[in-house]
Amino acid sequence: MSVTFKVVWWASPGDTLWQPDFGDVVFVITGKLPAVSGKPFIGRDKLLDQGKTILRGQCRHLNLSGGGGSGKTRVAAQLAWELSHELLRDAAGRELKEPLFTLVRWVALNNHKRTEDAGANLRLVKEEVGKALGLRDNDHLDMLDVVVEEIRDGRVLLVLDNCEHLLDAAATVTVELLNRCPNLKIVWTSQHSLGLDGEQQLPVPPLQMPPPGDPGAVPHDALELLVLRAKEVRPDFEVTDDNRDDLDVITRLVNALPLGLGLAGRQLRSRTPRDLRRRLERHGVLGLRGGDRYTSRPQHQGIDDTLDWSWQLLPKKEQITWARCSVFVGDFSPEAAAAVVADDDDETTPGTITPDDVEQLLDTLVEKSILDLVPTDECSRYRMLTTVHEKGDEELAKLGEQKAVRLCALRYYVKKAEKASAEWYSDEEIYWLLFWQAEQVNVEAALHTAEQYDPALGLRLIVDLVRGRGGMFYGRLEAYARWVERLVAKLPDRETTADLVADGLSTAGWLRCLIGDTDGARRALDDATHYEALWGKPLPTVMNLRSTYTWWGRGRSSEALPLMQEAVDAFAAQGLRGDSHLLLLQMTLCAAFQGPTEQADALVTMLVSNAENSGATWTISWAQYARVVYLVRRALEAADHVAARDGLREAKDLVDSVSKLWDDIGDRWSPAWARAALAWVLALQQEYRQAALMLGAARHYQDRENEDLERLPGLRDFNNRAAQLCREHLGEEGFEAAVAEGRERDHIALTMELAVDSATHGQSSLTPMEQRVYDLLPASYAEIAEYFTISPKTAITHVNNIRKKLGGFSSKEKLEEWKHRAQRQNVISITT
Repeated sequence: MSVTFKVVWWASPGDTLWQPDFGDVVFVITGKLPAVSGKPFIGRDKLLDQGKTILRGQCRHLNLSGGGGSGKTRVAAQLAWELSHELLRDAAGRELKEPLFTLVRWVALNNHKRTEDAGANLRLVKEEVGKALGLRDNDHLDMLDVVVEEIRDGRVLLVLDNCEHLLDAAATVTVELLNRCPNLKIVWTSQHSLGLDGEQQLPVPPLQMPPPGDPGAVPHDALELLVLRAKEVRPDFEVTDDNRDDLDVITRLVNALPLGLGLAGRQLRSRTPRDLRRRLERHGVLGLRGGDRYTSRPQHQGIDDTLDWSWQLLPKKEQITWARCSVFVGDFSPEAAAAVVADDDDETTPGTITPDDVEQLLDTLVEKSILDLVPTDECSRYRMLTTVHEKGDEELAKLGEQKAVRLCALRYYVKKAEKASAEWYSDEEIYWLLFWQAEQVNVEAALHTAEQYDPALGLRLIVDLVRGRGGMFYGRLEAYARWVERLVAKLPDRETTADLVADGLSTAGWLRCLIGDTDGARRALDDATHYEALWGKPLPTVMNLRSTYTWWGRGRSSEALPLMQEAVDAFAAQGLRGDSHLLLLQMTLCAAFQGPTEQADALVTMLVSNAENSGATWTISWAQYARVVYLVRRALEAADHVAARDGLREAKDLVDSVSKLWDDIGDRWSPAWARAALAWVLALQQEYRQAALMLGAARHYQDRENEDLERLPGLRDFNNRAAQLCREHLGEEGFEAAVAEGRERDHIALTMELAVDSATHGQSSLTPMEQRVYDLLPASYAEIAEYFTISPKTAITHVNNIRKKLGGFSSKEKLEEWKHRAQRQNVISITT
């Protein structure tokens, strides 16, 4: 008897597909989707079955259409989640070993507003599809071409959520992708349909409710959802003979829309059904009193009425909080909310919202379903549904506060960027990297505000943001360079702010150096030099760009090294320790790759010592990387590579350490560097196949991030030396095959193959109880506590101890991810 194991791997965005087949072991690779498994899914079973039948068949474009608040996103998420777990079937209906879809990606369009520029809307949709696939923007290629290249032959399902405000752009992208990718299928959620060729519309109606004029006649889905939402805030809530009629009327007053039912259900925390019904009818928000008028109104009007009702029932301070928080297009922190919600007036003035009031107001809006709570490792964050956000923005305009509140948000991020740049090169580095990662979409909204109202403030934001590494390592290098150029163009008088303009242009040029845009960096250097001359004295930022361009852009390390030293001293003289250290790192890498050996040795020693004294984790990791380069250079120059084995062992350990840190913080820019360095070490250790695999893995990450490591002369030389060694021992055909394999499967195999042994070795240090807890992962803390009859606090302690012993994983999720990878690698080893 054969046994089939179905291993479901939740891949990160941008991961290349790999689906090996080892006999009876089946691997199904899917993309991350909104978490829906296990949640009650009321009244949608028939709709879900219809959607699955359609997508199993010949239809390639399914449009889940319905009014705002009808639950289209929830249906789409459940549909995609279930299809991602299905296998293909043969003509007889038997399951085959291949998944129905090898890749599922969710494209959220709700964080973006439509503009009057059709071209900008089209670029936005293309970029969001690319982001969902983990692809980076590229000035030289159309993002749609990059997407097609990524998914052309795969069985892929894309879900484009909230298309209604970008309908024409979404339609253009959909038609193009379907025409060029024969196995692709696309699901829309939208309030509208364009009737495109091949489009099949599946309406998402309100939930079932009782016939007009006959409340209490039969059980219905709308009542079930209303009661479920009521029980979430009031566990003892029950349907009785006394309140049943009132509850049925409430479901009708909100048109049985899931969002309206959720809002109403939470109101039952502090109100009786009779009181809530009367308040709805008394306010007359819906204008629905009975008869056929319940069914004659358009569905989309229902959610507008529901939100109008919610708005009118809120006290004034809660209304203002809702409206002002709509300035955030993504989720936001309590601190950010306080910056835009709190009044500047004297706190003794009646009606004034103080900073201390804001968190309580936010919690109240969560209870009333205006805000959703987003738990994180650091602190709670909040977000709004699209329809709720739009309502808040509308009311903010009525209050006449849009400009003022948006400028408050801009000033908040300017202050945070200034603080981040000052605290760089300290033990706050990782905090700031994670902070900017969480705030990306809000920062870009603030930059739009700056472009409209205050470009100088926006330019300062970008300069300090990059000085504090904000966004640099999350795929935003080119985007921020373009932002600088746009903001400089908007400045009314550039000569009076020549120093700021020079700083901004130097920042843009430096970013363009990093992404290999030599021509763009040259233009930025020329322009920055012009404004430096207008300012009348040398600027460290311009000196930094000049030295970077000399090395990265022109490949002249001997000329670059003294220019870098001059800029390092200039930054230090102004007390800019973080900038000084970053350029010292660049100088050290230049010397380690191509400079005099004695200078490289001295610089590496100084860099590592300074970094360790700073306590700055990210800074230390790059100092360690510079030491890896130096150790590899020393091994390459040794007459006998094997004689340098001790240095190579140290280099390999350092690469493992920095790779783990960069992976943990979600660094998107550095993985290619780490894989390339590991390839050099492995080649010198005579592990030629693994080295070739890692060269392919480095190329995988370069392709994903639109990087080109070959532009850096020293790194290119190291890559070529490693490749030459591999070719000599594997042969040309064997080498190319290994590189190709590395490009295809790095994300789920190669990166962890070398880490599995070292981390698995750490399991020997676990206590028996810790081993039992480890075996139970990925159970939740509550499940662990229940299983072992211990407190949740004790469960957390055990997991934290395990994390430390197995290599210092930054979170429970990272530990669980490693365990999945390790288990998968063991299955592969056993099967082969």
